[in-house]
Amino acid sequence: MSKEWYNSIINQQIFRFNKHKGGRAVPVIEICNLSKFFGKRPALMEANLKVEEGEFFGFVGPNGSGKSTTIRILMNYIR
Repeated sequence: MSKEWYNSIINQQIFRFNKHKGGRAVPVIEICNLSKFFGKRPALMEANLKVEEGEFFGFVGPNGSGKSTTIRILMNYIR
């Protein structure tokens, strides 16, 4: 990555942050205490997540940790 590219990304992030009322970023995804059971088996237990506008976010974890279930809930594929 060049220094110019990096600086342009930082400037874009600063602009996105400052354009909101009061200089506060707006959450585009926010999950509070999300739990999901399949029968009696827990798939998610009290998951919390907040991603604000302009942020880059990686969703990683071991197999069976609920990544796909969380995404499917967000996409309204399962309830």
